[in-house]
Amino acid sequence: MSTAASESARQKDASEEIAQLRRQVEQLIGERGAALAEQAAATARSEVEALAEHVRSRPIAALMIALGLGVLLGRALRR
Repeated sequence: MSTAASESARQKDASEEIAQLRRQVEQLIGERGAALAEQAAATARSEVEALAEHVRSRPIAALMIALGLGVLLGRALRR
């Protein structure tokens, strides 16, 4: 085999290996991303449940906090 043909074959092999590695990385990122998304969703559900329980146990305090935040936000956006 000539040097040029040998070099071409090595480049083709390297390109194929890079493409395979790219597919593997994309698959791993997809799997890890899905796991992280599920973990984030579970954490969010847990936090929402905790907040809802807190509001149920102290509805007047929660209402006053929401009212105060609404007033502050309204004033901030008015300017």
